[in-house]
Amino acid sequence: MQILKRFWCLLPVILFTGVVIAQQKKKTGGFYNIDEVGIQFSDKKGLVLRAIGGYRFNSHLQAGVGVGLDDYTLRSVPLFGDARYDLNGTKNTFFAYGGAGISFPWITSNQFPGYYGKHPDKTVPGFYGHAGIGYKIRTGKNDFHIAVGYSRAAMKLKYESVAIWPQPVLLGYTSYEYKFNRISIVAGITL
Repeated sequence: MQILKRFWCLLPVILFTGVVIAQQKKKTGGFYNIDEVGIQFSDKKGLVLRAIGGYRFNSHLQAGVGVGLDDYTLRSVPLFGDARYDLNGTKNTFFAYGGAGISFPWITSNQFPGYYGKHPDKTVPGFYGHAGIGYKIRTGKNDFHIAVGYSRAAMKLKYESVAIWPQPVLLGYTSYEYKFNRISIVAGITL
């Protein structure tokens, strides 16, 4: 939980830095910032938000780090590395992307699925990954894109098991492990 609090304190700095640096970018090289919004679904729909800052090495390859918000069955905050490859250097182009990192659980009070609706005593981050393809339209200053992809997030919620007689004793934890496989559709802008 401490990591998540520190992360939220750094989020505005990361986003602001990405926007400031991205204003100095060149199409063939330099720093960039990507902001994406979309939906993800399998058995339920959910919101996906991503902010990625990184470096464009040439007209095809770029890599960076990102943070997101996956509001799905259980809300989580992924922190990940991201790489993108433009298939050609023309004004409009198809691209492929992929990334991997850690998914930090950040569940809301109506998302306590396990132990009698109780808030979990511990949350354990798990693997996060995404990959997909999209189409990018380059304008004079910014790029706009739409993409479809796959994402996977895993996490655990742990609840204390306590014996209350004759005195309270911690017996261990009951764990619930979650793995979400989703299709996502996102639209974004590169600054």
